[in-house]
Amino acid sequence: MSLEAGHKLAHYEIVAPIGKGGMGEVYQATDKKLGRDVAIKVLPEAFAEDEERLRRFQREAKVLASLNHPNIAAIYGLEQSGTTHYVVLELVPGETLAERIARGPIPLDEALDIVIKIAEALEEAHAHGVVHRDLKPANIKLTPDGKVKVLDFGLAKAFVEEAPDVDDSMSPTITRDATRIGVILGTAGYMSPEQAKGKTVDKRTDNFAFGVVLYEMLSSKKAFPGADVSEVLASVIKLEPDWRALPASLPPRVRRVLRRCLEKDARQRCHDVADARIELEDDRVDAPPSVSKPRRLVAVAVSLAMLAFVTGWLWPRGATSIEVERFTVPLDPALQIGSSELAFSPDSRELVFSASRGNEPQLFRRSRGELEVVRIPGSEGAVAPFFSPAGDGLGFYTTTGELKKMSWPSPGAPLIVSEAAARFGARASWSDDDTIVFTTGVQIMRVAAGGGEPTPLTAPSENGARHFWPQLLPNDRWILFTVSTGPGAGEVAIASSETGEWRVLENGTQARYVSTGHLLFVSNGALWAKAFDSDEGQTLGDAVRMVNEALRFEVANDGTLAYIAGDVFQLQKLVWVSRSGTETPALEPSESFQRPRLSPDGRRLTVEIVDSGRGDLWIYDLERGTRTRLTFEDSNTDPAWAPDGTHITYASGPGTRMDIVRRSSDGTGEAQTLTGGEFRHYPHSWSPDGRVLRARCERGGGRGPRHLDAELGR
Repeated sequence: MSLEAGHKLAHYEIVAPIGKGGMGEVYQATDKKLGRDVAIKVLPEAFAEDEERLRRFQREAKVLASLNHPNIAAIYGLEQSGTTHYVVLELVPGETLAERIARGPIPLDEALDIVIKIAEALEEAHAHGVVHRDLKPANIKLTPDGKVKVLDFGLAKAFVEEAPDVDDSMSPTITRDATRIGVILGTAGYMSPEQAKGKTVDKRTDNFAFGVVLYEMLSSKKAFPGADVSEVLASVIKLEPDWRALPASLPPRVRRVLRRCLEKDARQRCHDVADARIELEDDRVDAPPSVSKPRRLVAVAVSLAMLAFVTGWLWPRGATSIEVERFTVPLDPALQIGSSELAFSPDSRELVFSASRGNEPQLFRRSRGELEVVRIPGSEGAVAPFFSPAGDGLGFYTTTGELKKMSWPSPGAPLIVSEAAARFGARASWSDDDTIVFTTGVQIMRVAAGGGEPTPLTAPSENGARHFWPQLLPNDRWILFTVSTGPGAGEVAIASSETGEWRVLENGTQARYVSTGHLLFVSNGALWAKAFDSDEGQTLGDAVRMVNEALRFEVANDGTLAYIAGDVFQLQKLVWVSRSGTETPALEPSESFQRPRLSPDGRRLTVEIVDSGRGDLWIYDLERGTRTRLTFEDSNTDPAWAPDGTHITYASGPGTRMDIVRRSSDGTGEAQTLTGGEFRHYPHSWSPDGRVLRARCERGGGRGPRHLDAELGR
């Protein structure tokens, strides 16, 4: 029913039509009793004729009217005038978010301001048990004074008639002719997969739509396009958005939020929109580097193909700042630095790091004032370099599981100091007493620089957490290290060098004490600084953000800071590569994509995806574009397909112990454990007949890899 200007519904006078949709026609009206402008949504006639649905709508409307939040458009009441039933709503001025997006992508700062307010509205509704079910740009208003209002909260549910039978063939949006029971509600392009299938939904369906809206704000493109409703629904259920449409400069944290919200499986999706809001609010923080420090600071950002320099100062407490200078120096694009540990020589003139040119890693040096990097001979297979206090020795770990040293500045043949299987987080500390504190990957050890039997400084954690990045503090009383449960997840800890007892200082990783009396560490992908009392082993005051994104960092004796720019969970892409080197995308970028393994027939792919510090294996069907989760417990890595493709073997365990497990590649049946004992086992590949498995084995203390051929049978 269309209403003309001047038409009266009780004490409401129609002013002008606003729009129409599946849930009724909307008009601007004047409330003659209270003297205010309102919005009137007139319910479809077919709906109003169903008394049971009206009673249910009234119950839902009471709940919706109880919502009181500045980012939620208020519902004033459900009224009836003659045979016309209508909802009285707050009239919100301004344009819709859909109209704003139509003008082009929204800059990140503006988009975050808007989307955080949307998240706050969803939080309020979810706390009252209300799910929107039809969140989309057209239901979000941007007012002239900068407010954000979400409209039509919960009205979609209010329109549903409770019935045991659901017709999943119906259109995914209510139309004016929608009278059948069980119609799927929402707008196709913003529906969650479970909503598109007509299944029961909860607040996680709003979280999916939240991700779709944010994607569209940043790209001005539909996340799930299609020529018609059926194509859109198919995209929602099966396909990933075009991640390449997002701005190239988009921070990794925002990408992570998008991927968490747009997870197809509701169990793997962001469960609470508050979690997404907190992540996005963190990304709005851009604190200046104002931590007190008495020396000049030179920051060197090292990417895969670029050295970026930032020069400035950090001062004693109460001092003022000066302008920061930035410039970049290109590197050989073929030089893959990745997330190498960095080391400054004691005179601060040399920066040493590990890199590769498509083969095994080796060490490179860059002298202060020089633009080129130089390979260090004899360092093949070396990672995680570190210097002796006098600057006459260079130590490093190797990919073959050893701790080595060589002379410096004229490197000679390297000598083995100890076995040490750790690579991730394998920083070491060379002390004035000519001992080296290092990690085995499980615990912190100490060994004479000339070699000998290492002695433990920390005991392995009972929960499987691993100890990395050790540093012996100047007074020799304390050892600083990271307690890590996986990539990007950990706690900064300090241990007594005498008793081995330790306690947690901060959430973060890679902690490094610097002579200015500060603790530097990485948390949520950013580099932070905090005042630190090295005698008492205590942090002081609040932390200050130094760098927004840092994979690894090191500080020289003169205050120079070098860091590798990036994020631990930087998106990676998987591509097909022809013999001529041509790349064709195989899968869209994913967070922490690791160890891809193709099935023997080339139709399926296993990958390890790290989340919250632990890895799980997923299987992608490359023909159908779908994926299924293979593992759900412990940490899982290094998948290997059986030659016939029926089974997959992989390493599984809490970290201190990893066993080789075999299970059906379709995910059915129980997993079968194939190994055990004192070693950690990692499968490599099967023989063509499927009887012999090549595996890497490490001792339980993390000391020294060994290889093993095991005849395990088919």
